[in-house]
Amino acid sequence: MFKKHKDNRLRRPASTKHYSEKMLRWIPINTRLQVALISLALIPLITLGFIAAGSASTEIERNIGSYTEKLMLQVLNKFTDRIEAIEKLAIEMRSSEFVLDYIKTRNSSDPVAKVAAEEGIRAYLKDKAANYGFIDTFAIYAGNTSYKSGFSPIIDLNKPDGLFSEISKTEGRPFWRFIDVSETGTQINGVALFSKIQHPIGGQIGVLQLLPSRDHMAKIAKELNLEEDGGSIFFLDSENRILISNRNDIQPGSVIQPEIMEGYLPPEDFSSVYSSYTRLKVSGEEMLASYTASPNGEWKVVSIVPFNKLMENTYNMIYSVVVIIVVSIILAVLIARLVTKSVYHPLFRLKNSVNALKEGDLTQTLTDPYNDEIAQLSHSFTEMVSSIRQIIQDARSASANVVKSSETILKFCNDSSSSFESIAAAVEDVATGSTGQLEEAVNTNDAMNELACSLAEVIDKARHAFEVTSSTKKVSEDAIQVINELNEKAEITQATTNTIIKGILDLSKAMEKISGITQLISAVSEQTDLLALNAAIEAARAGEAGRGFAVVAEEVKKLSNESKQASDEISRTIADILKKVESIKNEAQHTEIAIQGQMQVVEQTDNTFRSITSSTEKIAAELQEMVDKINTMEKHKDTTVSSVSRILNIAENFVASTEEINSTTEHQIASAKQLENLAKEMNSLAVNLETSIQKFTV
Repeated sequence: MFKKHKDNRLRRPASTKHYSEKMLRWIPINTRLQVALISLALIPLITLGFIAAGSASTEIERNIGSYTEKLMLQVLNKFTDRIEAIEKLAIEMRSSEFVLDYIKTRNSSDPVAKVAAEEGIRAYLKDKAANYGFIDTFAIYAGNTSYKSGFSPIIDLNKPDGLFSEISKTEGRPFWRFIDVSETGTQINGVALFSKIQHPIGGQIGVLQLLPSRDHMAKIAKELNLEEDGGSIFFLDSENRILISNRNDIQPGSVIQPEIMEGYLPPEDFSSVYSSYTRLKVSGEEMLASYTASPNGEWKVVSIVPFNKLMENTYNMIYSVVVIIVVSIILAVLIARLVTKSVYHPLFRLKNSVNALKEGDLTQTLTDPYNDEIAQLSHSFTEMVSSIRQIIQDARSASANVVKSSETILKFCNDSSSSFESIAAAVEDVATGSTGQLEEAVNTNDAMNELACSLAEVIDKARHAFEVTSSTKKVSEDAIQVINELNEKAEITQATTNTIIKGILDLSKAMEKISGITQLISAVSEQTDLLALNAAIEAARAGEAGRGFAVVAEEVKKLSNESKQASDEISRTIADILKKVESIKNEAQHTEIAIQGQMQVVEQTDNTFRSITSSTEKIAAELQEMVDKINTMEKHKDTTVSSVSRILNIAENFVASTEEINSTTEHQIASAKQLENLAKEMNSLAVNLETSIQKFTV
């Protein structure tokens, strides 16, 4: 007896094969292990590095933009504070008594007053220049003279329709203006503040000029040191004209490049300070631009800084991350090679042993002093080879026994085959006789079934005839009842007709009497007519005395004519009625004759239906007797059909049994032959097994 082991061989079912297996099993294990270990080490590191670098880059960019925006806001505040300080100074100066005295005395004829006013204004402006060092020039223009403290007067009083004339027409609010060249021909390239001065008493008019120091204002822009990173900062007026810049190559008064102002999108409501930043390209270089504007956009501060300079530290950080990733890759590769060798080399030795086992060498053994899964696999391999060696030895002895047993089975099969062939011949004869018996039983069963069908049909028709007879009897009884009612109605109709005829005869006699009366009325009318005629004649003879009588005679004559006409009409109507009465009398007599004939026919029909009813009752009794006899025949028929069916079933079972025996015998013969062939094949296999076992080295 061989012990049946569970089949633990590796299989590759087509339906469960994974794509990963299809792709990876073609790659050596050491390569797969190295790739897997490197991937496990580097994928999280690289992913985390790039995510961190990307997030840091975005956050740094946002922070830089926000910081630049706030910084520009501070610069704008510092610049506007300086502007507001100058405007306040201008308002203060135009109200100063020294300035007002100077304006008042310009057209005075008193030289002492003029000199005193000039001394006062000189000391006043000297004091202001000392306290406000960020103002380059103070100037006051009045009449045909001017006084300045500084080096850049702007207004030429001898120029008609010049700045003096323009400022004199204003309402007095200080205003700023960029001056390229002064009216005296001096190069200014700066923004100046002008204010109208008017003496409150004398009404004399003058102009105050304050010119801020361009270098001092430029210090505000250069305090940020943006030029070190290649950045630029611009102070602009409402027309985007550059007033101050940290760049020496920028000429004040020039309009800023339009591409720099593309990101400047002020809101519709410009009531507060505007501040924003964006990235844009200026002359092909990517810049971070920041915009800050005072309310109403009067002053703007714009800065642009190369984006690469701002992100330089970020790029250095990304470079450091890349370096760390490269170093990690190198370390991961080294570690992966070490781990792969620890797995691959034992597997390589195991593969060589399996190849030797494939050639039939069962002397292979693997010794592994370690305690990991590969060592366990090596121990299992050694035990498996030992088991196979024992199985081969057992198979050698078993194959010899199989050869002997197969020869014995072959001899037994030959004897069994002869015995089964004899049994098959005997069973074949029995089956032939049983088949004939079955055919006779089938024919008998078919005949009984046909007889049963015919008898059932006769029973159905007899029952139907009985039902029809019963229905006919019922109809006859109903018809007799109807005839009786018809006879009664005919008698009533005859009596009614006689009454009508009698009434018609009485009506005819009454009409004849009425006719006589109308004739009498007609005669009376004729006599009345004659009497009326005679009365008319007599009235005519009487003349005027008989006129009333003549009228009465005329009316009587009319009445007589109407009576005659009425009697004639009545006579014609009575004559017409008499004709119709005569016609109705004739029709009534004919109806009486028809009713008498109808009563005779009804009586004959009554007699006929009574005869039919009597015959129907006799037929129904005979049919009932026939149905009873047929029911008895049906019971015998059912018994006969049941008996024939049982005989048929027995015959069929017998034939089936003989066929089954015959089939079993044939199957046994075939099995004996197959067993004989198997014995021969087993003998051949045992010989081949013995030959194959000899190939193994035990």
